[in-house]
Amino acid sequence: MRISVFLLLSLLSFYGYSTPLFPSAVVFENSRIAEARFNLAIGGMEKQNGVWQPEKTLKVAIEGERQTHEIGYSASVHEAFEFYSNEYKSFVVQQLFSCEGLDCGSSAQWANGYFGVRELYGPDKEQRLAVWLLDTEGQQEIVTLYVIQRGNKKVYAHVDAFSLTQPLAVDMPRSQLIDTVYNIDKMRTDALRDLAKTIRAIQSEDKNVWLVGHAYGSTEQSENMIASKELAQALAEKLSMLGVVDLNIDAVGMLSPLGGTSADRVAVLAVVN
Repeated sequence: MRISVFLLLSLLSFYGYSTPLFPSAVVFENSRIAEARFNLAIGGMEKQNGVWQPEKTLKVAIEGERQTHEIGYSASVHEAFEFYSNEYKSFVVQQLFSCEGLDCGSSAQWANGYFGVRELYGPDKEQRLAVWLLDTEGQQEIVTLYVIQRGNKKVYAHVDAFSLTQPLAVDMPRSQLIDTVYNIDKMRTDALRDLAKTIRAIQSEDKNVWLVGHAYGSTEQSENMIASKELAQALAEKLSMLGVVDLNIDAVGMLSPLGGTSADRVAVLAVVN
């Protein structure tokens, strides 16, 4: 599988290299951070006892880089998010949290309270966030990606890329998140072709690929299981037209082991045989 230059640079950021940068974007803010007890947000922003804070946090010992990129008007939130997530996904071993739109909570609190960058404030419906645990040759990394379109239509991306100075006590799953498809019907042809190419490369490495559907439209898990399986099958049919076969289909309904977002989606996973 091809690893992009941007990805390699991002993983070496602790040694003076730069975080991935969207084409035509500029670095708006850049800072270093080292904390022994950093509160890593792995839940949406909500008001608890009158105070805005992440629904769930994890205390971690980190050192690394925080960057805010001004992308401007050249890309949508979706395009920017996909670019950055593609730079890291080859090393993702666990998605700790993800959300989109209103599920993320208050954009103002993400901007001013958590990231400390007021330019990241925009309409709550125009935001997207993911937190990933990466493993790079034994070194654990945490990446938080936040993308927002402000009211003036400018798009900004913020990346926290931290090395864990004290590893998390987690079980490394045998599965690797490759992609998350939120709207199959509106998936662009080029994005579908890129996904097909990635899957073929993974299959050539003797790994199984699973399409796992998530659905939240009903209060009944049984109905969500049916809907989520249909989502996974719909994506499999589109991929089959591009010659991608031998895909495994599964569904989890409204149970979400790959993040906290309540958006219907299909997770694409690579599983070591």
